[in-house]
Amino acid sequence: MGAFSYGGKIFAAAVDVDASAKIVVPARTTRKSVTIQNAESATNVLYLGHSSSVSASNGLRIGPLESITIDDFKGDVYGIADTADTDVRYFEVYD
Repeated sequence: MGAFSYGGKIFAAAVDVDASAKIVVPARTTRKSVTIQNAESATNVLYLGHSSSVSASNGLRIGPLESITIDDFKGDVYGIADTADTDVRYFEVYD
């Protein structure tokens, strides 16, 4: 297993997402990156966007056990899911 060194801070959390758009990762002005994972192993699909109008037709699709890393975005990340109580995890690096 590899190690990394970073002089900043790390925050990790779990969020339940359902069919109503909500903030998955709140804005942070000092964010360097955030990795967001759809932690469901079933068929639950997560859709991500930059506003509360995110939907299945305009959001970035994150399938079961898939993840995405976003660098240098400081705003809120919104999510909506096709199944209630979809387990979403995130790992954020910030100053």
